Amino acid sequence: MAKPKKLSFDAVIELIPEKIKTILAQSESVYCAEIFRILKDLPFEMDAPCDTSKITGVHFEYAWDTYSTTACPINDKIGYCGSVVTLKSYYPESNDIFPEDFNEQILALGLKSDSDDIEDELSELKCAIFSEWFTFCWKRNRNANLNIKGYLSIHDTNFRLDLDTGIDFSLDDSEIIFFPEFGKK
Repeated sequence: MAKPKKLSFDAVIELIPEKIKTILAQSESVYCAEIFRILKDLPFEMDAPCDTSKITGVHFEYAWDTYSTTACPINDKIGYCGSVVTLKSYYPESNDIFPEDFNEQILALGLKSDSDDIEDELSELKCAIFSEWFTFCWKRNRNANLNIKGYLSIHDTNFRLDLDTGIDFSLDDSEIIFFPEFGKK
């Protein structure tokens, strides 16, 4: 899956039907609390020789199909440095913040596509909505720990979103080490 398209939060809100806005509003309190907890408590089991004082960032990664989200600590000089923590969800049974009839609701708004695979475009739209919404939740809780940077990505992709600047970057072009085995170029 490609990196999500960039949309402004206001554009996202305008795109989605009321039912989805309600679900996002309900999920927001849970995600905001989870982001706050991650930033404040740093609840990671750390790999030697790191301890929580060495954490410089948190990489949040989500599954493109369920939006189940995990957090992993990183040190920008050595990479991932601790265990993965799964964020709680408003819908713990599925972790999916989008209702089952999301695609039908969006298509009912008159979304047109020349593409043969409208399902892929709808998946990309959901990823864009989730990315912007998650960034909004991050910014609401940013003051919990200003020393920790945040990054967001779709699981197993090469792209990251800097949650503070809104800038997308590729791991190939990053000064930050995510995978210790690759080191700096």
